[in-house]
Amino acid sequence: MIHLTKSDILHLAKLSGLTLTEKEVKELSYDLSSVITFFEELKETNTKNILPTSQTTGLENITRADKIDTNQTLSLEDVMYNANDNKNNLFKVPIILKK
Repeated sequence: MIHLTKSDILHLAKLSGLTLTEKEVKELSYDLSSVITFFEELKETNTKNILPTSQTTGLENITRADKIDTNQTLSLEDVMYNANDNKNNLFKVPIILKK
């Protein structure tokens, strides 16, 4: 069985922005190690004669064509009337994510 160390778990927690207790670190070390071991076992499964499938139920989505109802659309002027700011007929909003 693959074993993730405390250091591995703390590194994953840091990348995920999580704060873990010692108990959670211990539990996650065991649980994630078990999951990885299971996937390692799956990698050994012979799927040579198995066709790929994306779904197995046979169900299909029921869709309809998009139709524009001109009675329910707003003019560009009406849309932009309440916008705080716009540029080239697009809404301009404050930056919320920083580099």
